[in-house]
Amino acid sequence: MRQFGHAMNGPPRGEDLVPFVINNVDLLNPIVRKVRQAWAEVVRSGPELGQKNLIAREPYVQWAKQRAQVVKMPLYFESSSLPQPPEPEPILQEDVDKLTSKISELELENTRLRLQLIKEKQMGDDLEDEGKEAVARGQEVIARSHEELLLANQRPTAATYLVPPLGNPPV
Repeated sequence: MRQFGHAMNGPPRGEDLVPFVINNVDLLNPIVRKVRQAWAEVVRSGPELGQKNLIAREPYVQWAKQRAQVVKMPLYFESSSLPQPPEPEPILQEDVDKLTSKISELELENTRLRLQLIKEKQMGDDLEDEGKEAVARGQEVIARSHEELLLANQRPTAATYLVPPLGNPPV
């Protein structure tokens, strides 16, 4: 069920399956010439071959089973490793209505929560901006206080103006 290691996508074309018998392998025999031409026209790669090492596709498997029955040849087929999809269970109209109403409720709740999220994000952005402004004001106050302290330390005080009189040392 493979062609050059590639999974078969579907059954082969009808003209590709022509039964014949070769009695002698003479190069001038027209049947041998057709076989040689067919081997010369083999497509070695292309999209019709599919990917390598995949499980054969279902249309090809069905065709191979039918062909084996027609030719009366035993076909040993390993089922695919993929599980079969479960059969759908019928759903009551009441359940459909309940699910539809629940979907509507959840969509409304989703919209409400999205709006609330947008508001909360906006409040967070506003608080962040206020915080940045407060930090900037605080840094300005600190800078002004620092400058005032530097100026206060550089101002001459009354003690610097008191100069002892000349001539008489203090007792």
